[in-house]
Formats: sequence, C-alpha cells, structure tokens
Amino acid sequence: MRKKEPKQKCEYCGGVLHKIGIERENGIPIMNKTGCDWKKRIYHKKCYKEIMLLKRIDFKRLDVLFYEEHISETEMKKKKNDFYVKYKLSRN
Repeated sequence: MRKKEPKQKCEYCGGVLHKIGIERENGIPIMNKTGCDWKKRIYHKKCYKEIMLLKRIDFKRLDVLFYEEHISETEMKKKKNDFYVKYKLSRN
C-alpha cells in the first residue's frame, strides 16, 4: 500500500494546498497527470495576490517615508528586504 503524502499547507493562511491537475480549469497534465507544481507552491493563488497587494501598499508607504520624512535609503532597503524574507518571496 502506498504511503499518503502529508497535506501541504499555505504559508499565509494555513489552509491545505490542493494539487493542480488536469481536473482543474487551469491544470496542465504533467508527468503522471498530478500537476507537479504543487510541491514547490507555498501559497494559494488568492493568498499570493493578497501578499502582492500588501507589497505594493507597504513599498508605496516606504517610498513616501523616504521622500517626505527622509528615512535613510539603507533603512528603506532593510525594510523591503524584511518583507521579502517574511513572505519567502524571490526578488524577480
């Protein structure tokens, strides 16, 4: 009997990430038709979009602080880097 894989959880909301296979509207048949992308995903699509919205708001706020309240460029870069680390995002 095959061992069941543990359910992968969303890093943002804690909900279960479901495999994207050919049954889903945007699923692509890959290898054994299970959608191999799910092992590298860490967020639901909805959660990822929310994080990107938070990023735009947070970075816009930092830009305002940089130009109007004169926080240092080093401090601004550190806060932006902290955001990437917190949400495990790449800088691409």
